[in-house]
Amino acid sequence: MKKLMGALCALAILTGAGTAMAAETMGTIKSIDTKAMTFTMDNGDTYQAHKSVNLHTLKVGEKVKVIYEAESGIKEANTVTAQ
Repeated sequence: MKKLMGALCALAILTGAGTAMAAETMGTIKSIDTKAMTFTMDNGDTYQAHKSVNLHTLKVGEKVKVIYEAESGIKEANTVTAQ
């Protein structure tokens, strides 16, 4: 029974290791690159915009709340809301 529980715990840890976790941040947009579908915040963090995010509605200098997922060093913004 202990071996089975150990194997199940190891499996749970390994399968969860690649899962992205949602997070949120607030800040001011420093730059926008609509061709690359990225934007950079005033703290220097750059986000890859999900295809559902319309970068054309955002403005440099606008304060926003960003909900994103980070995986393998890439922050993908799923929602960007003006504040």
